[in-house]
Amino acid sequence: MSASEDMSVAIVGMACRLPGAPDPSSFWRNLTAKACSIRHFSVDEMLAAGVPDTLARHPDYVPAHGFLEGFDQFDAPYFGIGLREAELMDPQHRLLLECAGEALQDAGLEHPERRRDQRVGVFAGVTISTYFANNVLPRKDLRSLFGDQQLMLACDKDFAALRVAHAFDLRGPAIAVQAACASSLVAVSVAMRSLLSGECDIALAGGASVRSPQAAGYLYTEGGTGSRDGMCRAFDAAATGSVAGSGAGIIVLKRTTDALADRSSIRAIVRGAAVANDGANKPNFVIPTVAGQVQAMRDAMDFAQVRPNQVTVLEAHGTGTLVGDPIEIAAFAAAYPKEDAAAPAFLGSVKPNIGHLDAAAGLAGLIRVVLSLRHRQVPPVYGFQTPNAHCRFGATRFVVPTVLQPLDGDDRPLFGAVNSIGMGGVNAHVILESPPRLTPRRPQATRRVYVLPVSAKTRESATNYLSRLRSVLPELTSMSDVEFTLQRGRSPLKYRAAAIGRSAEELSASLERAKPIESDGEPGNVILVFPGQGEVTFKNLADLAADVPSVSAEIGEILTAASDYFGQDLRWMAGRDEPASPSGDLHRQIAAFTGPLALARALARSGLKPDFTAGYSMGEIAAACTSGLMDLEGAMLLLKARSEAFRDSPVGTMSAAASEAERLLTGSVWPAIRQGDGRTVYGGTPEAMRDFERRLDANDIAHVPLGVPLAFHTPLMEEAAVRIEMAIASKLRLSTPTTPFISAFNSVTENGRDPSRPAYWAQQVRLTLHFDRLLGAIVAERPCQVIDLGPQQRVAPAVARLLGRMPDVTPRLPGDWSMQFMNHLTQAWRCGASIDWPSAGEDDRIVSLPAYAFDHRRHWMELRPEAKGKQNMTPSKADASVTGGMSTHITIYSDRVEIRTGAAIDQGAPNGGVATEPQPAPQAQRAPLAESVADTSEPSGRQLAPVGIDVTIASIAANYLGIATLKPEDNLVDLGANSLMMTQMIAQVRNQLDVQIALADVFLEPTIANIARLARGGDGGRFSIDLDLVRSELENIERLTPEEVQSALRDAENER
Repeated sequence: MSASEDMSVAIVGMACRLPGAPDPSSFWRNLTAKACSIRHFSVDEMLAAGVPDTLARHPDYVPAHGFLEGFDQFDAPYFGIGLREAELMDPQHRLLLECAGEALQDAGLEHPERRRDQRVGVFAGVTISTYFANNVLPRKDLRSLFGDQQLMLACDKDFAALRVAHAFDLRGPAIAVQAACASSLVAVSVAMRSLLSGECDIALAGGASVRSPQAAGYLYTEGGTGSRDGMCRAFDAAATGSVAGSGAGIIVLKRTTDALADRSSIRAIVRGAAVANDGANKPNFVIPTVAGQVQAMRDAMDFAQVRPNQVTVLEAHGTGTLVGDPIEIAAFAAAYPKEDAAAPAFLGSVKPNIGHLDAAAGLAGLIRVVLSLRHRQVPPVYGFQTPNAHCRFGATRFVVPTVLQPLDGDDRPLFGAVNSIGMGGVNAHVILESPPRLTPRRPQATRRVYVLPVSAKTRESATNYLSRLRSVLPELTSMSDVEFTLQRGRSPLKYRAAAIGRSAEELSASLERAKPIESDGEPGNVILVFPGQGEVTFKNLADLAADVPSVSAEIGEILTAASDYFGQDLRWMAGRDEPASPSGDLHRQIAAFTGPLALARALARSGLKPDFTAGYSMGEIAAACTSGLMDLEGAMLLLKARSEAFRDSPVGTMSAAASEAERLLTGSVWPAIRQGDGRTVYGGTPEAMRDFERRLDANDIAHVPLGVPLAFHTPLMEEAAVRIEMAIASKLRLSTPTTPFISAFNSVTENGRDPSRPAYWAQQVRLTLHFDRLLGAIVAERPCQVIDLGPQQRVAPAVARLLGRMPDVTPRLPGDWSMQFMNHLTQAWRCGASIDWPSAGEDDRIVSLPAYAFDHRRHWMELRPEAKGKQNMTPSKADASVTGGMSTHITIYSDRVEIRTGAAIDQGAPNGGVATEPQPAPQAQRAPLAESVADTSEPSGRQLAPVGIDVTIASIAANYLGIATLKPEDNLVDLGANSLMMTQMIAQVRNQLDVQIALADVFLEPTIANIARLARGGDGGRFSIDLDLVRSELENIERLTPEEVQSALRDAENER
């Protein structure tokens, strides 16, 4: 480790949302293609956005902005934020939240386990909230409803970094960094020092700037900072100023030593950073100085221990202003002087491509340099043609590239620098180094199986991510790295899918087939079924040991114990050359026992522990070991006793045929295994079986010989059973199982059927195996997953047929035992199990993969018509008021309350707009009373008529949450009501209903039903009316004559 590594930090993840570029990859493509993402708007676009007509048509108005696509979009449920709160929230806060999530994913740190016991800091700055000023503040109704504090939390600069820390449970410092246009680069400097001081272990640094309205420009003023024609021409003779833009960016930082140790993917190394101020030695407050910038540049180089002539990529603030550019170039020339041996330094600025992003500008420039160092290329500066004569480039070593320039140096480290200037005197400078060379990988001995787990909070997001991942898979060189990143770096969420395969091609095909399923957090009952002896070969075992390291370790442990017990080296079964003459049945039994047991152990180590175990014939021995009924030494004793007993058993054969063949049995042929699928395995003496098979042929009954030398589970094994019992009776130690063991024999009323007694394990070889009953017992446990541990997957199809569904039973992959093992884990994970994926190789690294596919919806508080200038405009749906004086249509169903008001967000609308339910037209004549009871029935459930208290509470909740449909049992906090909002909500309930409700009682159960109960004094819950009964009574009233009505009223008065 070098001294520079000890005092540097590594960029291990980054994310951005920039004009024309939703991520760093697309940003790089735009830069290299000389794309400009500054948009020029039409008058109609600006009028629709709220620009006053007189301003939009002013001759000096420049209709240009670095337009950010999706500026009004947000995935509020992903962050547990309510729809109304999301609508109030400054889009800068929203962008930071999503960029932070994407950056953590890019760093492989989204999974909480990757951040365990590490302090993660957040350092971020945002621009003044024009959304608050233009969209929220004019809404007096909102200020009345939510109060200034709630609006401040939603929009103020101070809370942006704190929101990120809260959303991702980050426990380090969370600090708002405000340094004007230099905010995000200053945040990098502050984060670096926090890391090196030990204040935090991981740091997020960045910034955001989003202007409202987006489709708007600025009034050009001669000598001002704004460009005359809406183009930013940094360093060019035709430059007249800058153009604003909107965007955000965040990087994730670690100490370089930590990043190298935990196999992070290092994008670049921050070798040094410094911040200085101009002070008062300048003409006025806003003009930058050469001296202040040079101080920051030299301090950063001193920190980095880098010489000026080593830096070959320079990212300038580069605003294209008449004063700013020449001053900055003079500062660069002083700090990075031209020397005889110095290589040219390429000078650039990102602002001509995307505009000036204010608080996020420095981070955008830093990402540009990081990408240049990573690709070892420098993109051209958009629009640069003729050098600004005042910049005096001839006296410097700086070159402004007009085409994509390769960087020399082969594999030698490259250095770059980023400069950022904050109006008022802030100067920030950062020195970057290209990422370190990766050590060569050791070649893989086998084509291992890869599992790519994908999850999201919604089905739509999961489906979209599957498509994203598949689209980039051909560009990725290491499937092992992709697997490591998805398994170790991403959080397991509700909707899950996965791809499984041995190559990029197989994984791509698997991704195309994959369908997300909803997991419930727990996989349900998991049953392991162990195969019989005839299903496992020595090759199966050797392949399994070679392909899956975690299983190989278990195989080695079991075979070592077997070698010690039997006094012979049996480890050849795990891959060493097979001996010339393996000792027959004993070795086959050991192989058949070892493989499935090793799989079960490896599954348990990965977190997939069974709720039940069962076995097919000899498979019961491994099942008993897994359940805790038998230990490994006892299993070896039993295998030895079986092998010795079988040696002297009479020869027999077995054949599988339809169960109807039982009517043809004669002599020494018996049913051995009742399969349960209309088939039975028969066994007997060779002569009797040949005769039986001839009768089968004569009756056109198909049969399949099994090719075994003994007739297991028939009376021919009686002597073997006796010998086994004699060998194990006093030696086999059996215990109470810790996991229930399902037997194929203990449901029959014969002696020796208790698996906790040695006699069971002797008689097991002789008695008829009732696999049909075993399957019935398995199905009775209502399993979520039945795992067939045999390489040929003979049990799974039978279970699937009985269950009547295949999704809960692992798909058949006959013969590929390694693939099956990974598939078992994958299926359990999809069902909701928490899986500790088998340890990856030592060379596996976190790599950059597509970011989470957020399920975006529009959240935007539209400008009021009066705030949109003098043009006459029809209010949009979202302009509807949320005040209490509105008309409201409310229906209370048996399972929810549905409220339609101008404040209720119509969740069915694609843009998240507001729905107002029209009032019914007046009727020409009075309808019968029974018909006037609104029929709001749904397919199921009885209706509840609207009741005053419930209606009032539901209406108040709907206003605050912006949700059209509420169920009485819905948890309002889960729907996005924070503690402050709940306080305001309950205060309004108290005022409108004139009741006393303790807030602490509400938080115990924050539902409409509970609040209504508390409002009634807690006297028995919500009042409801059966509308069917109401209609019936009203129909009776309709039939009464006026005299009968008067009589009924007198009777009621007397009773009262």
